[in-house]
Amino acid sequence: MKHRYKIALFMLIRNSKVMPAGIELGKSEKEINKMSYETMCEVLAMIDFKRAEEIYWQGKKAHEED
Repeated sequence: MKHRYKIALFMLIRNSKVMPAGIELGKSEKEINKMSYETMCEVLAMIDFKRAEEIYWQGKKAHEED
């Protein structure tokens, strides 16, 4: 399951942020994929996972209460 989340994060970054800019700049799919991977790695490095987990559980709990 962990691998699937990583792929989902990659695709979210690729499709929502990197691809539109890459297409506009005339980048190849390989260049877009490389930049998407690099961006994903940067995002993962800057997240405070302890705090993010707390936020996640708050959101999940609120969703379950609805």
